[in-house]
Amino acid sequence: MLMVHQYWRLLTTFLYFGPLSLDLLFHVFFLQRYSRLLEESSGRSPAYFSWLLIYATTLLLALSPMLSIPFLGSALSSTLVYIWSRRNPETRLSFLGLLVFTAPYLPWVLMAFSLVLHGTVPKDEICGVIVGHSKSFLDGLEAGNMLMGVISMVFL
Repeated sequence: MLMVHQYWRLLTTFLYFGPLSLDLLFHVFFLQRYSRLLEESSGRSPAYFSWLLIYATTLLLALSPMLSIPFLGSALSSTLVYIWSRRNPETRLSFLGLLVFTAPYLPWVLMAFSLVLHGTVPKDEICGVIVGHSKSFLDGLEAGNMLMGVISMVFL
């Protein structure tokens, strides 16, 4: 990609979510919804959400060759959902009107839904959760809560 100067592929990999399916609709909906909620709730500065996207896309691009993930739209969606769910642990959600749970379980419910729909382990969503967890960990360190950050790194 870099040898043939196809730099647009670094961005367009985040625009493909897979073939038209119910899973695609969920990922696009969750990307739109939780991106908006994260941007509105980032009280530090207006640029905080932009830095979050830069961090997440850079780390996903670095991990994707090692995990053989060609398209990262679902992984970015999972990253943003994970970060939002960690910041809103008391929020109660309902999935398809059948399952009621608190926000920290949302990424895992979505992974289970993808597993049921596709019959394979959604490694792109797992990669997104890993990137989201690393960002949450770094935010914990940044907030001066170094002890809790180290404890979460060791035990989670």
